[in-house]
Amino acid sequence: MELMNAVALKPAREVTTKYGQRFVVDARLETGEEAAIWAPTDMPEVGNIQQGQTFLVGKHRSGKLNYVDAPTSPAPDAPVHRPIGFQATPIPAAAPNLGKAALEIPSEAKAAIAADAELFAKVYSHCYQQARAVMPTDAPAEAVQACASSVWIAISRRHSLT
Repeated sequence: MELMNAVALKPAREVTTKYGQRFVVDARLETGEEAAIWAPTDMPEVGNIQQGQTFLVGKHRSGKLNYVDAPTSPAPDAPVHRPIGFQATPIPAAAPNLGKAALEIPSEAKAAIAADAELFAKVYSHCYQQARAVMPTDAPAEAVQACASSVWIAISRRHSLT
């Protein structure tokens, strides 16, 4: 999932669809594209979006857009926390023959990488615990690990973590 900013072109409104009541916000994405952002009515923060307000949307591989959150400015020393499935800003490839300085990673990227590593480790740990719970008690450790890895891969694909 790719995160991007959107600006509301009109205030959010509640509409009745064949799926029930939903919020919709007409917005301009940071790409310049205009789109309707749909959300369930159990997300009151979407219903409070006003014209000109900036908010975050997630764009899935399929192109579907979802409301994520209203952006906030974290404290300067606050750790970086990202929702599952975020798309980090790519780190530019090092140019050849630039020496050691070209291989250094910016501190913002290091923080994002550290947050990713922690998040993915926690998700995998949970997958491993679930695999241990459902596998036979005499199952070899490799089988439990293979099951946990398969579950992690399935979850990461379903929720666009990779």
